[in-house]
Amino acid sequence: LMLALENLSAGLESLSYLSSRSLVFAANTAYFLFHPIPSLAFILYADHLIHPMSKSEPFVKRYILVYFLLNTVFVSTNLFIHGLLQLETRVFELFTVTDSGRYLRGSCFTGYMLFLYLPIVYALLYLCTRVARMDRKERFTLFFFPVPAILGSLLQLFVPGMNLVWPGACLSILILHIHMQVRELNEDYLTSAYNRRYLDFYLNARIRSWTPSRILAGLMIDMDDFKGINDRFGHETGDRALVCAVDIMRRALRHVDMVA
Repeated sequence: LMLALENLSAGLESLSYLSSRSLVFAANTAYFLFHPIPSLAFILYADHLIHPMSKSEPFVKRYILVYFLLNTVFVSTNLFIHGLLQLETRVFELFTVTDSGRYLRGSCFTGYMLFLYLPIVYALLYLCTRVARMDRKERFTLFFFPVPAILGSLLQLFVPGMNLVWPGACLSILILHIHMQVRELNEDYLTSAYNRRYLDFYLNARIRSWTPSRILAGLMIDMDDFKGINDRFGHETGDRALVCAVDIMRRALRHVDMVA
């Protein structure tokens, strides 16, 4: 969607003799309205990884809602003042469009770009303060996620005309998608505990790297009378019992340990 809006805006500007000022302004307004969504979605995904079995922290959703509303108000104000009224003022000037259909950055554009970095900074700080709850394999993927988009935005900020933000964001999303696919291959769908496939891989790797100075220990747990839960309360309750059991095990272990 963002790539389509960016290409639409650039295409309308390049064909200004065929398109009106209103079309260019509308396309760019839609572009900036939707601009924060990928970074806000990244915050939700990070929160889900940290709290896979429980509700997300309330302030996370409040932050996302407040940020999205602020962005909507600012972009809409720019549309109203500089698009509809066409006032000659630099107040709330995110961008403007000339009568010939040429897009121009406004006086607030640099400040707005800094505003767009806030969700990424927030997400990284959120992850840093909860790094102990994260699996080691997830840390690199999550912390690397914003890097391509940040590099693309910096280049685009200092070199107008280069469209590098969303190609970088697409690369980040591709990395995250591969990470999610790997998780689906290695984890149980219901409980998010590691499956037998990953357990075999993990044990083989640990055994190969084992030395007498290191301790390798495992614990096999059997849930007594689990069939009775299914028979008496139904399979849905039995599923919730499995999820709760895995959650209890995770809370009792260190972040370097694993449940499979």
